[in-house]
Amino acid sequence: ITNKPIRAIADNCTELTLLNLSYCNSITDEAIQEVASRCTKLTSLDLSACRKLTDKAIQAVAQHCTKLTSLNLSNLNTSEKAIQAVAKYCT
Repeated sequence: ITNKPIRAIADNCTELTLLNLSYCNSITDEAIQEVASRCTKLTSLDLSACRKLTDKAIQAVAQHCTKLTSLNLSNLNTSEKAIQAVAKYCT
């Protein structure tokens, strides 16, 4: 799956509460930033093994998806700064 269908989800599924994108190795920060800014009702998000994602995507999720109760970031190369953003915003 690539950025284009992820952007379509962000545009058309703003009431979404659960999204599993694990092992979607082609998606980038830009797509996740769109999801985060439009799908603010997410309570569960799985981004495990999305290898192209960086701290930018995780920080956007943390800032916009404050209702998250489950966030899977397994097998990502994220820094401590991204994890601190999650801890700060997702309470």
